[in-house]
Amino acid sequence: MRRGIYPPLPAEKGLPRALQAQARKATLPITIEAHGIGRYPQDTEAAHYFCILEALQNIQKYAQASRAVVRLRQDSDQLAVEVADEGRGFVVSTSARGSRLTNMEDRLDALGGTFRSNRPWAGGRHSAPQFLCPIECWPRAESARSSALY
Repeated sequence: MRRGIYPPLPAEKGLPRALQAQARKATLPITIEAHGIGRYPQDTEAAHYFCILEALQNIQKYAQASRAVVRLRQDSDQLAVEVADEGRGFVVSTSARGSRLTNMEDRLDALGGTFRSNRPWAGGRHSAPQFLCPIECWPRAESARSSALY
């Protein structure tokens, strides 16, 4: 991700609402669970937004899943994300490192975050990518959001 590139949907609506808008366009039902998730620094929101969209695209293209769920939660000073489905899995250690997984790892690594996938084997019904990203500051207050974004 180049510096200064910030997607307009999260900028205007925040991460949970931007994800809900994208979920409505998906080829399968996607549930967004983001209770209590507020606003975060632009780099954090953008990295998570793009990583989650990448994971959802992978699910829609390859997992043969009938539904997916995105769970966002704040753990102490980190924004934690889990993207899960009941589709077919893959063995991360023996799979070719495609640009999609590498892109997610690179985005999170740039912010000091981590990425992992719990998909152990084809047919496994385990969660898909999970990532944690440190938050440099606490969520912005809703009233400060508009002045911080523009």
